[in-house]
Amino acid sequence: MLRTVLIGCIIAIGFLQAITPHIQLDMAFPYADKQEIEYNGTTSEYNTALGHSFSLEVTVPVLNIVDAGIGYEYQFDREVDDEISDTTPRFRFMPVYMVISRNLFSEGNLNPGLIVHAGYAFLSANGDFEQGGDTAGGLYYAAGVGVTLYERLVISCLYRHLEGEVSVGDSETLLKDSTVEQNEIDARLGFRF
Repeated sequence: MLRTVLIGCIIAIGFLQAITPHIQLDMAFPYADKQEIEYNGTTSEYNTALGHSFSLEVTVPVLNIVDAGIGYEYQFDREVDDEISDTTPRFRFMPVYMVISRNLFSEGNLNPGLIVHAGYAFLSANGDFEQGGDTAGGLYYAAGVGVTLYERLVISCLYRHLEGEVSVGDSETLLKDSTVEQNEIDARLGFRF
């Protein structure tokens, strides 16, 4: 077993030396978002408070102008604008995703490009949001444009769709699923190592 782990580590180190991975840290600021909750065939739409998140992406060059890899994002708690009750429902999504970015040029100090994310978004919420139930994640995808400045600074704008489910108890204490969908447009500022 130890020999297998050592051989795997040697292969991984050789692979990483053969290709240089890019590590990118982003801070995202959503500036247009709506949340839809579907329950028993009825859809309700809510505004959510603006929030922010941090993400980490590790990509490798696949072609001269295409990078592919994986990413993780941590979104800080956001409040739902619930004018009906006096509670403060809070939630956050934490996506794990594959990322593909395509630069329009292979070199240069100003390099525009396209960005695509696809993966799974974990949903976490407080008791006011869950209403005594449980949360589950769902589909995550995003697409947008960006520009890389001097091969280090990345400025981008993404349209994002995040899904999840909340199981809430009804009057007969049976659990029913509510679908939660979050659509937003994010402005992002990142630094690539």
